[in-house]
Amino acid sequence: MTLASPPKPRLPFFQRVERFCAALSVRDNFWHRAFSFVFLPAASKSGISMRWTDDGELRPRMPYRRVNKNWYGAMAGAALAGNAEIAGGLIINAQIGRDYTCVCKKLSYRFLRPCKGHAEYRMAVMSGMEEGVASGEAFNLNTTLHIYQTGRGPDKVVGKAEVTFHLVPKNKVGASLLKLGGTRKGGA
Repeated sequence: MTLASPPKPRLPFFQRVERFCAALSVRDNFWHRAFSFVFLPAASKSGISMRWTDDGELRPRMPYRRVNKNWYGAMAGAALAGNAEIAGGLIINAQIGRDYTCVCKKLSYRFLRPCKGHAEYRMAVMSGMEEGVASGEAFNLNTTLHIYQTGRGPDKVVGKAEVTFHLVPKNKVGASLLKLGGTRKGGA
């Protein structure tokens, strides 16, 4: 006779809704735009969208339009740098899934040349993801994004972004939010 393992406890309603919305946000561009309109209005106005390649790689793309341009007709640096965080988060969310909360800790952007067309964000390096997920604890994920100008002619690298994300399993976030009392790390 074999003993059945105890059933997994059911997640609270809020966590179930959050997991569902996280999976829905990277499913297609409609849901991505709907969530960005509500939660990230600046990203919604910039028009960043998800593009999937034939081999299943996600490449966020920012259109070359008026809201993203500066006075001399190139893509604005703030638009390129600011959306690097969002593009990196999209790629990580698509790869890791809905079980982690992702927060940008550090972003450094290096401008290489003016961007006179659509900008496409491509993940070049992502170090520490497998080890971090296997540990089941909070971890830092160092990434490097290359930003390409797409459109006419061959793609040109217009910038590089080095982004450090802090990822925490959602079951750990919920537990820390529900703790009452205690002291902060720095003392009082």
